Amino acid sequence: MTATFPSTTTPTPRRPQGGEGTSSGRARSAPPRGGLAVCWHYLVQTVRLTLTDVSFVGFLLAMPTAMYLFFAQLYKDEPGNGPIIQQSIMVMMATYGAMGSAMFAGNSIQGERSTGWFRQLMLSSLTPARFFAVRLLAALALIVPPVVLVLAVGYLDGVRLASIWVWLRVVGVSLVVLVPFVLLGIVIALWLKTQTASAATTFTMLAMAMLGGMWVPLDQMPGLLQSVGRLLPSYWAANYALLPISGGEIQMRGVWTLVGWTIGLIALGVVGYRRAVANSKR
Repeated sequence: MTATFPSTTTPTPRRPQGGEGTSSGRARSAPPRGGLAVCWHYLVQTVRLTLTDVSFVGFLLAMPTAMYLFFAQLYKDEPGNGPIIQQSIMVMMATYGAMGSAMFAGNSIQGERSTGWFRQLMLSSLTPARFFAVRLLAALALIVPPVVLVLAVGYLDGVRLASIWVWLRVVGVSLVVLVPFVLLGIVIALWLKTQTASAATTFTMLAMAMLGGMWVPLDQMPGLLQSVGRLLPSYWAANYALLPISGGEIQMRGVWTLVGWTIGLIALGVVGYRRAVANSKR
């Protein structure tokens, strides 16, 4: 199953006629010229078009919610540990949905590449640093809906956490630990062709979730898969998302794993951005 988001391209302006001025035509053909204005325009357009896309609602909001309800019903009545297991499933499925949202947030880049909008963005002073900053902020905004939705469904299903601050900490931790997945989605969209990027994003997301222990606990997997899982950001993202309810300690190995993935993906993304701009159509 793949999800395809609409592009953030701007339609080609028609030639002004009659009393129309040329300034209105220019406003539709390109974002504002100022640096901050360009960033704001790009951010709003990216978030707006994604939130109005049926694929985002159907695939990245409905699926983790349905998975939570399925798994929660299997364990909620287990004597003694039922409520704790239900809490863990809720947080895990919220993290899984947010991970998918973070990765698919980069899919609209494909439309920008195919139309030459990348070149227009570069000419409008959107530097690689600003591009990644806007994309990161847009993806973080898109992480919130699946997290809040799954937590809300969990609450209606009877899940109770210690306080409102614990609920807020779950959301806050998700925003931080899923940054590498935002970058991973952008890198895939920048480096792969339009025909394969969406499928590659879906496959990568599912593989990360499975090998990272989001569906089956890592300690129940064979030794080799456990070693692989601990090298993935998905394993540590899921573990850190559970900390507000488990009260465990932060393991520095996980911190360095997330930092390492983040730095590596930023490097790949910058190179991919410059390559995509150079290869985009005029």
